[in-house]
Amino acid sequence: MKKIILERIEELNGGTFGVLKIIENEKTIFNCVTLEPKGESTDIKNINQRIMPRSYSLFITNSSVTLPKEYKGRAISLDTQEVENFKKRKIHFHVGNYAEDTQGCILLGDKRSGEMILHSLKTTKAFYDIVCSDIKNTTLIIKDPVAHQLEKNK
Repeated sequence: MKKIILERIEELNGGTFGVLKIIENEKTIFNCVTLEPKGESTDIKNINQRIMPRSYSLFITNSSVTLPKEYKGRAISLDTQEVENFKKRKIHFHVGNYAEDTQGCILLGDKRSGEMILHSLKTTKAFYDIVCSDIKNTTLIIKDPVAHQLEKNK
């Protein structure tokens, strides 16, 4: 069983940055940086805001988001039993460098430069190569210490 952990680490004007790692047999086999929209997390669909921190299952769905050519039209998407019809929110992992590229989704890169992530195409392909091989036995857990800190500061 694979576990993906995404931990949000900083919110800036442009978006929310995080770190993601894939763990298999208690060993980290992949890590990268992430970029999501800024603002409060929500379950409301059709808005460009990040999703709630919790556990998600993954599945492949048809999509027109930007993906490596090997996966074009077949995005890794998220679902949760905690929210009815969450699949309809259509949250995917896909290629992009800036917060405006997120479309409410999660972007992957190998490093961060200012308010953008770099080498998203290469990083997303590597992620898809690992996850698609055993997607039914893979879980995503999103942790959000940034949101907890913002709440404390109010």
